[in-house]
Amino acid sequence: MSKGDFRLRMYIEPLNNTNWETWSFLMEQYLTVNELWGVISGVEMEPEEGSLKVDFLQKQKAACAHITLHVSPLQLNAVHLKSDPKRIWEELLHLNRPGGFGTCMALLHKLTNMKKDPDISMSKWITLVHDVV
Repeated sequence: MSKGDFRLRMYIEPLNNTNWETWSFLMEQYLTVNELWGVISGVEMEPEEGSLKVDFLQKQKAACAHITLHVSPLQLNAVHLKSDPKRIWEELLHLNRPGGFGTCMALLHKLTNMKKDPDISMSKWITLVHDVV
């Protein structure tokens, strides 16, 4: 088997508002094995011209496709209409890293869906809501 003949196929749960750490680790490994991580990490730079440039652009397209196919519909705005996988990765990182916008969205979703159980006291309920806020 020559270099590049091996392609890893595996299931990675699509990126959502709660799984950035696991998703990003598994996707980095997946893209590394498939020789695509270099175009995201910046290790591989776009050549000026020639067949190397064509190969690089093909790797970029493949990396974009793999990332896009592994995100939930809620995350598609971050990848929509972007052709540079490095920019896509950075946008997803910005939205999903702890303390980032994605985490805030997940907490807002949790807060808006909270319902008081009749069996808990009001003071306990206020504490639960306060913890989410």
